[in-house]
Parts: sequence; C-alpha cells; structure tokens
Amino acid sequence: MSGKLGYVQRGFGSVRPYLHGPAELPAFIEETFEASLLEFNEGGPTLLQVGDSLIWVEAGELPVHITPWVGSV
Repeated sequence: MSGKLGYVQRGFGSVRPYLHGPAELPAFIEETFEASLLEFNEGGPTLLQVGDSLIWVEAGELPVHITPWVGSV
C-alpha cells in the first residue's frame, strides 16, 4: 500500500466500529469505558471516543423490516 490515506483522521485508527443497540447503549459505553461524547445526532448515530478509538453507535429500536443479528470480528 502506498501513499497516505486521506479519509483517516490523524491520531485515530482507520477501523471504526458501527454498533447498533438499545437507546441506553451510548450512556453505557460512556460510563463503562469513560468514553467522551464527540457527536450526537437526534435520531441518528452518536460518535464516542474510547482512548484513541472512535465508535459510532446507532441507538434505539430497529426498523420493523430489519432482522437483528449478532456478529463479531
């Protein structure tokens, strides 16, 4: 791989998890991992920082046409 990656924010990792969970998930992550709230969007995703990692969290009920699943990497 050559050259710089223009889409990677300096000082942060290039892989950012995008989690979906209950409405309480952002608060749980903030309290449990001492995360900092960087961005909150009413009805949209929340961006949290844990250490030098960024995590996007989509919190709330899944739309009725979406089937929930569990996965890991």
